[in-house]
Amino acid sequence: MKTFILILILLLLPLAARGEYKTLGELVRAYDDKPCQACHRKIHDEWRQSAHSRSMVESLGITRDFIVAIGRDWHKPVTREQLMRCMECHAPQMEEASEEVTQEVAGLVVTAVEGADEKARAGALASLGKLSVTCIVCHNTRAVIEQNAGGAAEKGVFHGPAGNPSPAHGTRKSAALASPLFCGQCHRTYTPPDREIVFCSSLYESYQDGYRAGGGTQRCQDCHIQAKGRGHRMPGSHDPELVQEGLVLEASARGIRVQPKKWLPAAVLEVSVSNRAGHRTPDG
Repeated sequence: MKTFILILILLLLPLAARGEYKTLGELVRAYDDKPCQACHRKIHDEWRQSAHSRSMVESLGITRDFIVAIGRDWHKPVTREQLMRCMECHAPQMEEASEEVTQEVAGLVVTAVEGADEKARAGALASLGKLSVTCIVCHNTRAVIEQNAGGAAEKGVFHGPAGNPSPAHGTRKSAALASPLFCGQCHRTYTPPDREIVFCSSLYESYQDGYRAGGGTQRCQDCHIQAKGRGHRMPGSHDPELVQEGLVLEASARGIRVQPKKWLPAAVLEVSVSNRAGHRTPDG
């Protein structure tokens, strides 16, 4: 009997250890990126230019459609479990939000997209802008890929490829952050706990099944971080330079004459686009 109770306690530990923030302000402060600026200003400035820093506000349209569909088509209230279909990647910290905060965020999303009052829309957008893929998300919450084997990352301990010590916080060297598998946590087809697959992205699958299977050796980090010193901007499809590197446009034209009833000048155009990216393009 004692053994059974001990096993039950161990099984429940992860649930008990997870923080559940009662207000949106508490959740935002727990994942605030500003304390990172003091020691990592260059990296922080790069991140501020990235899509990761705007991951919530840049997905409002489709997130609003999903929230509305939950009530309209499924006849269910918006719960954290349902909303995490979107937030799992666009604002992973929402996993630690209370159901009250979940309802608040869902309401803010709808207001930001379709609110009749301009001031209310601006306020909702400002509040949602505080949710994103922050430093803590990547270097702590999502740093341990195989949590079933190694457990979740310890609060206040930040993982990085180098693992250099810091007087501000605990550090841990992690090879996972330099692996394509790390990026694949979000840039892939998402399967929630109820197994209803969400097709928002399949970059990781095409990277593995197409590029890697065809002999490609580059990692996501090689092109999106290391190349040309791109750093934590991690540019993607919205960056013209990266698009030009990944897609090759070739065009040729030759003049001819056609004769339905009389000679007319004409041209034959041949245009081709080749994908040299390590995955399918476009995505999403």
